[in-house]
Amino acid sequence: MAFALLLIVVISSTVYTYQITYSANIQGTVDDIQRITGSVSTLYDAVYGQICAEAEQVAALVLDPNVPVADVQGVMDAVVDRSPFITDVALVTSQGSVTNTDQVFPLAKHKVDGFLLGKEPGLCVGMVKGNLRDQNIFYAVNVMEDNNKDVKLLLIGLDYDVLNQVIGPEKFEVHDGYAFMMSKDGFFLYHSDPKLIGLNIFQDPTKVKEVAHMEDHDLEELSKALTITLAGGTKKALDYRAYGQDKTGFYQHLETFNGVVFMTVDETRLHLNQWKAVLRTVLPQLICLVLGIYVMSRYIFLIKYTDYFTEVKNDRAYKLGLDHRKRAGVQKEKHLIVRVDTVLKGQVENTLYDNEIFYHVSGLFKSLKGAYKDLYRISRVHYVMVLPSASSQEDLDKLLSKINKPYTSKSGQEYAIRGKYLLVDIGDLQSLEDMDLGHQVIQYLDHHGSRIGERGSCQSVDINHVLDQLASKKIEKEAVEQLIADRNIQVVYQPIVELKTMKTVKHEALMRVKDKNRLLPPSDFIRVAEEHNLVHKIDQIVIQQAFAHYAKALRNTGRGVSLSINVSGKSINRDFAQFIIEAASRNQVNPEYITIELTETAALNFTDQPLECLHFLRSKGFKLAIDDFGTGYAHVELLSQIQVDYIKIDGAFITSVHSDEKRLKTLNALVYLCKNYETQIIAEHVDSLEVVRVLERMEVEYGQGYYLGKPETGSREAVDYYTIRYAGTSTR
Repeated sequence: MAFALLLIVVISSTVYTYQITYSANIQGTVDDIQRITGSVSTLYDAVYGQICAEAEQVAALVLDPNVPVADVQGVMDAVVDRSPFITDVALVTSQGSVTNTDQVFPLAKHKVDGFLLGKEPGLCVGMVKGNLRDQNIFYAVNVMEDNNKDVKLLLIGLDYDVLNQVIGPEKFEVHDGYAFMMSKDGFFLYHSDPKLIGLNIFQDPTKVKEVAHMEDHDLEELSKALTITLAGGTKKALDYRAYGQDKTGFYQHLETFNGVVFMTVDETRLHLNQWKAVLRTVLPQLICLVLGIYVMSRYIFLIKYTDYFTEVKNDRAYKLGLDHRKRAGVQKEKHLIVRVDTVLKGQVENTLYDNEIFYHVSGLFKSLKGAYKDLYRISRVHYVMVLPSASSQEDLDKLLSKINKPYTSKSGQEYAIRGKYLLVDIGDLQSLEDMDLGHQVIQYLDHHGSRIGERGSCQSVDINHVLDQLASKKIEKEAVEQLIADRNIQVVYQPIVELKTMKTVKHEALMRVKDKNRLLPPSDFIRVAEEHNLVHKIDQIVIQQAFAHYAKALRNTGRGVSLSINVSGKSINRDFAQFIIEAASRNQVNPEYITIELTETAALNFTDQPLECLHFLRSKGFKLAIDDFGTGYAHVELLSQIQVDYIKIDGAFITSVHSDEKRLKTLNALVYLCKNYETQIIAEHVDSLEVVRVLERMEVEYGQGYYLGKPETGSREAVDYYTIRYAGTSTR
């Protein structure tokens, strides 16, 4: 969602920037054309201003009756000598007399006759082309009238080659456009196309259209620009077509001369230049957008499909890779599944919660890239290496050898991995329907596989066998869940006897499974519950029934009964401790009558929370006991972490102890260890008087077993019972 919003913002800003830039460029172009039109007009007006000043001087003398003709002739000659632009000055009267600075009158008389009739007096009322075709000379016609109403024409011959060379209109260009000038009576006085100079759009329209490739309506647009009445200096837009291209521009009427300056550009070139300008602004944004999308997509991919800390592809990428290879038609694959339990750093064992350790482990696996195609970290402690299809047993042995041996990191520190690995053979990838193999192989590896660092080959298994096993486990799990949901669990009570007096001091609440269909053996029920983290639900049912039994005894006898209740180490957490407190309160149970027997202490996470929970329960008055003592190091570790009230020695060390010398020695050592921790001892599986005598000699305080009392229920319904010791396989 955030990425989509970012994309919308970037695209919107790009479009907005394009529009602003394009509009600004259009306006800039218009401003440039107008500015240049004005600049060219100003230069022409400045030159024409000088020429008009000369014309006014001569006109004043011509109209003065006191000035002799010879003096007028001298002034006319001086003007020609003084001005680089004026080539000739001629005076024509209505009677037909001609006075000029040249020996030959440069114009055919009929060209000026029209100005003698009906023209209002004024300077530069029109233009007449000189007779010489090879020269770009035009005569500005000035109409004068003396006191006798006699009309006279003052003709100023202008050399536009010199004039245009001085002004240099070809230097003024924008977007490859050009300037040109015309007189109001239609003459092209300057144009970048020399063929047009001297042509008149009113007198030679056909020739003009031929040279400039114009149509009638285009010529009409130019004609309007010449004939329209505009104040001097006013600019107006113009659109027409010439030389096969659309033209656009501005024109401006001169203030000192009856002429018009045009500045025009090719629309095609204009739009091309505008696009270039826009792209110069927008293209960097587009590039940034593309790069941003790439970086964002890459970042999203890394977040979604990569373990951020180790930069190894994750479980999602594993499923995606399987699906891609399946679509690509891959048939067979081999996956090496590695579970990292601990890492030895020199001689110090680091726990698997150290992120730095996994950074180094991932670094090792990435350094083995040539031995596999893909590497995935599908959980915190599980890695998958997809092996090449052509890999041999020798290649696999080399890979396993590198995993088994200690390795040295870039910092020089030596590490050794401890855990398990398993080779999964996928014989037909196309037949797999569920691509979530990571979760399934993890479940299988937890109970199978080979130990890293130990001798022997890596265990190999077919994926179909894994899936079949997991399907079977799923059925078992559903059966156990159904038994729990139906509460087909019943608690029986076995006496715990003080050996010195042979009196019952408390009862242990033991669980029995009611199962007419016999879907699961008793030991399998516990195993499946432990594998699927269901033991806490069983613990809750047992506690509820045991506390209800206590409440019933309290109602019937007025006093409670001492009970010892099994609780798995996997269940111990704050929520479970609170459950015990609340259940005891509801049933008016005195905590001093209740002993919590910890089973599966190897599963107890020796971190702050479980130990805090045990201290909390003991502070509330509950007693603590360790069950099945002697079967694992975790019992001794727990003894060093928390004070317990009882230790129950496992029945394996009690049975036949009176006739087994080695077992007797082991039992003697365990009793000695328990006495050092100042706890009372309960012996399990006491099944004969001879065993009782041995325990008495060792000063064991309590015993429990069939000899001292069998488990009993509060009813005798005709139901098949499988009596099981919680978290154990014995039926005693």
